[in-house]
Amino acid sequence: LASSSPAGFSRSSPTSSGSPPGLRPIGAAAAEMPLVSKPLATLACAVLLHVARLAAGVSWIKGGAGSSCETVCSARDGCREDAWPATQEEFEEMTTSIGFGCAGTQEGGARYDPSTDGRYCGWSGPPEDNSGGAPRCEEDGDASTHRFCPCVADKEL
Repeated sequence: LASSSPAGFSRSSPTSSGSPPGLRPIGAAAAEMPLVSKPLATLACAVLLHVARLAAGVSWIKGGAGSSCETVCSARDGCREDAWPATQEEFEEMTTSIGFGCAGTQEGGARYDPSTDGRYCGWSGPPEDNSGGAPRCEEDGDASTHRFCPCVADKEL
């Protein structure tokens, strides 16, 4: 039973290389083969970032209408400017974890997002190049807007 090796690979035997038989890249193909694919590396980084955020102890609080996250988090050791959800999935995980359900969710794009009017939600703030440079924690919404705020501590100090 003869078998051929895929292009760029050689078949080795236990006696020729001293290691177990199998396919081994040869020549330039060996130097060009990444250890981890870019999509897999990107996914791994995203997972690690998500785990780091969870480990950092962010406590999400739905604020009162018209309140900034600075106000909402003032008795909880402050607001975490680095903890805003990066995807709609992260936003939905957060709202589920605090027991809030949105009737519908849209991207939003306002400096006070993530927020809700009590029924519908906007999850994403403005793009960084359109944020005006001011911290989002300081932004308040109108009298009918409740912000979801990433506070440092889970209990009032």
